[in-house]
Amino acid sequence: VAYHVTATRLGATASLLTLPGADHFDVIDPESRFWPEIASAILELVDA
Repeated sequence: VAYHVTATRLGATASLLTLPGADHFDVIDPESRFWPEIASAILELVDA
């Protein structure tokens, strides 16, 4: 969160995806309930 705030304040492009309830492995597990949101965020970055 601190990185996102600082980067944005300095004019850099930064994205922050918060996943309440997610643990460390949920963000890399395509079977997690969070994966659709993670995949969507990744695709947005690739398309940017």
